[in-house]
Amino acid sequence: MRAATAVLLLRLGGRRATGSCCSTGWRGSSLPPSSVAFCTHRSRRHLSSMKIASGGTGNGSEIAWRDDLSVPCSSPAVVADCGSRNFHGDEFSILSWNVLSQTSEQANEPYSYRGIELVPPRPWEHRVPQILRTVRTTDADVVCLQEVSADTFLADLLPPLEADGGYVGLVQKGKGRYPAVATLWKSDRFTLDASSHRSRTMTAVLREVGSGHKLAVVNCHLEGHPHKSFARVTQMHHALRDTSAKYSHHGLVVCGDFNCEVHSSALSAYLGWGSVPRNSGILEWGRSVPAEAAEVPSHQYNLTSAYPPELTREHPFNFFTYCRLPGRPGAGLDQAWYTDGPLARVALRRLFSSDEQRVAVLERGIPSEGWPSDHVPIGCVLRWRASGSKGKEMEDLRLSSQTQSDNTNRTAAEVLAEASELLAACPFSSDEERREFDYVTSNVPGLPEKGKPSPEQIAQLADRRIRRDKLLASATDEAQQILQRVLKLRKEALKLKQ
Repeated sequence: MRAATAVLLLRLGGRRATGSCCSTGWRGSSLPPSSVAFCTHRSRRHLSSMKIASGGTGNGSEIAWRDDLSVPCSSPAVVADCGSRNFHGDEFSILSWNVLSQTSEQANEPYSYRGIELVPPRPWEHRVPQILRTVRTTDADVVCLQEVSADTFLADLLPPLEADGGYVGLVQKGKGRYPAVATLWKSDRFTLDASSHRSRTMTAVLREVGSGHKLAVVNCHLEGHPHKSFARVTQMHHALRDTSAKYSHHGLVVCGDFNCEVHSSALSAYLGWGSVPRNSGILEWGRSVPAEAAEVPSHQYNLTSAYPPELTREHPFNFFTYCRLPGRPGAGLDQAWYTDGPLARVALRRLFSSDEQRVAVLERGIPSEGWPSDHVPIGCVLRWRASGSKGKEMEDLRLSSQTQSDNTNRTAAEVLAEASELLAACPFSSDEERREFDYVTSNVPGLPEKGKPSPEQIAQLADRRIRRDKLLASATDEAQQILQRVLKLRKEALKLKQ
């Protein structure tokens, strides 16, 4: 049976909370309003009245909340093996944070959005110490970062965390100048067993020191356009399909910037139920989920959201992880899911250190002087359920070869979705190069499906072929490989349609 939280979000997904004093439609490239409209002219007194209940959770006082994610020794059987690190033998912790692209936010001048004056992020060199301080004080065993560049990660983040935190790390390959994801882990807790790099996700299979348990960590930064729910589901499907088919693992954690709300989205339905139900009535950013999302093949995992969806649905001004615009939080855009069965949730990272801090973020938006990103870091402590059972081996979640063979047949839509995903990640050297690729792969107008093309059409086909070959020859090795794969996938999709 799939997680109860997914059932709850589907039954109540899209239902608007009452009490909003205005509503505005989404325009442009910024994220749309939360499902609960919020007027930016609300007073501090009104904001302060939205108090976080006992335990700092709103409706989640039964949850264990922590400011840091260090895992202390509490089992006598493993105290002797702790060494310089204090950790419980069957527990580990995960931190996930979109640290805001270092390349797209370089302007240092005030700007406005719908008349709201916003302060731009401080330069990267000022934000690095704040990011490092948060990672160090949180002290998680595994850290998943989004919106990093390979250069700044390897130069500014990894060396100090390796030197004084004991971390080693991996940055997503094939992103070129585009923001990537990066995963770090404590070297005395885990070693890298395998990794997989896709355009929007990176999977690291980590082997736990001592127990040998293998944890697959899928670090995500999914499609950002609010109306592209199908793309987000497809990107997740590809990551889970590859992980389940290729790698031996005993537990799975999927985390990162999902760019959709955990309490009402096609992706949450897909993760929690295994597939998107037909005619589900799910609303994502106020729009019905497209029917094609139900065509995405199911996954085999029993996944549960670490942060219960009802928290963000019922208390969107307490449990938000994004607030670029003052008074306009994004509830539950950053998420963490885990395999319920092999793993159990022990604790969650508190989103804000105090109610005053939360109110300040709502009033001013982030990033700000003391907040280096427009996202709030999330995290959890998880426990291996069976690690203490004598003589009981953990089940390998890798699909059997027979199950894999049942999933090899793909639809044309799936193949084209993979091609689009790869193309979006291709490191073109210029916009002109991207436009050239669009031209050489475009259809010749009026070309008959059957019969002989006209002389003019034949000339246009020859021109496209010559320019395509020239483009591939001049592209970088990385771009060339991606573009050749895109062309192959498009040809495969064409055959499937016939």
